[in-house]
Amino acid sequence: REILDAKDALLKWTRGEPMDDKDIAAILNKPDIIDRNMMINLARKYGMIYLEEFMSATTNEEK
Repeated sequence: REILDAKDALLKWTRGEPMDDKDIAAILNKPDIIDRNMMINLARKYGMIYLEEFMSATTNEEK
């Protein structure tokens, strides 16, 4: 459930919706999901090109 709460909070953040302390705490409790989920949310918001670039990157530096 903690991972789902963190994903929901990231989605709020990406959409620019107001976040409360519970949302911020959920993200801070699961910092490892920020990179991948943030890229996926931004790709959904701005277009698939960002997701395609992220998925085709072979190294962490490229990501």
